[in-house]
Amino acid sequence: MELVIDRGVKSYDVKDADGTLLGIIKINPADIGISGRFVSARNAIAELAEQAKQDMTPEKILAMDTTIKAELNKVFGSDVSSVFFGGLSALALADDGAFVFEKVLEAVAPLVEEAHKAGIAAAEARLKKHTAVYADFSKGLAPGQQA
Repeated sequence: MELVIDRGVKSYDVKDADGTLLGIIKINPADIGISGRFVSARNAIAELAEQAKQDMTPEKILAMDTTIKAELNKVFGSDVSSVFFGGLSALALADDGAFVFEKVLEAVAPLVEEAHKAGIAAAEARLKKHTAVYADFSKGLAPGQQA
């Protein structure tokens, strides 16, 4: 027996700046829960960063890296960090001085925003299709009622 459920999960090839395939992630970019989980992740990362400012040690850097990766996995509901970062720290620096995890978020944000817009538009169209019959008030009125 088999149960097949369309969860909206899509596969994305993830490449680095020179075009090398890093791996494939599977996420539902239209998952509305991403927004809430992202806020939670941002708060956890900001709290760690604040603590690290007091006394930056190798242990605190490692803890931040581990937390950032775990939080990103929670945001997307799958192990995306192993593909996004491979053996790199999330706190590694890109050529422009930005953290690699910032580059990841910059790359994924437009994808999620576009998927949310498309998902909302599809949901509205679906709702309109199912409620269109109720838009014509002249049908189904009781005798003597006016629209």
